[in-house]
Amino acid sequence: MTDNFKPLSAAGLPARVAKLSTPAPRGEAAAEAIDEEEAGWNGFCLWLATVSNIDIFAYKSHQLHQRLVIRRQLAGVESWADYRRHLLDCPQAFARLRESLVTSVSSFFRDPEQWQVLESRVLPRLAGGGPLSAWSVGCAMGQEPYSLAVCLDGAGRLAGSKLVGSDCSAAAIEQARRGVYRSALEKTIPERLHPYAQAADGVYTLCEPLRRAVEFRCEDVFRRSFDGGWDLIFCRNVLIYLNEGAQRRLLRRLAHALRPGGVLFVGRSERVTQPEVLGLAVTTPYLYRRVAP
Repeated sequence: MTDNFKPLSAAGLPARVAKLSTPAPRGEAAAEAIDEEEAGWNGFCLWLATVSNIDIFAYKSHQLHQRLVIRRQLAGVESWADYRRHLLDCPQAFARLRESLVTSVSSFFRDPEQWQVLESRVLPRLAGGGPLSAWSVGCAMGQEPYSLAVCLDGAGRLAGSKLVGSDCSAAAIEQARRGVYRSALEKTIPERLHPYAQAADGVYTLCEPLRRAVEFRCEDVFRRSFDGGWDLIFCRNVLIYLNEGAQRRLLRRLAHALRPGGVLFVGRSERVTQPEVLGLAVTTPYLYRRVAP
């Protein structure tokens, strides 16, 4: 099953661009200055969405604006037009900007209490206790799908399972495929991961069988069609960065990508409002089961 999603068009720009937080204009000159700044911002956002291949209009507007203003100030330019020229002249700066727009933060078995519920109450009921298909949306550097692989291996269910991790950061996906992590980044490597990793000089390298168990894809979930029939979809700590419209669009697509009985796993601070509209039933505040075909 696939769901076609149309990328942003120029016609959709006015309703979706971030609004500037500016003081009330004082006089005609001030009003013109604000209009010019907002027009420059809107044009820059449309250009950036096109060349970065990221649907930046899905982000919360104030967060997007704050992040880009900081990047512009670091570049030492005062207008959005100048910042655009700077990025065109300096591909390295553009690459750094693109990566800064993608939050790639995760850890192995993040929020252990949630993993305990997943393992004890959810996984035994999925796919009849056999191999399952699971997708980690916004997987960052791969810790989440690798954690699931460890769980399934411990239950004797890893062989034959389909595990996929996706993220729009090429750098994060490359590291996920390599399976190399510094202990300083992870702070603490869970003990249950030790049999699957080789440690040397503060660097943990996951064993090849575990790396082969997960397929990684560099893609923006808003800019592609994706298959259905998933038993388990992770979408943790992704919704908190999206505006309400983008949250609704993404949740609708993910809910329909689950097979009946499949489960959507969101972050600890995230909630699905009106899950019944999406054909979902609440298992816990962060686990939702697909009940409608």
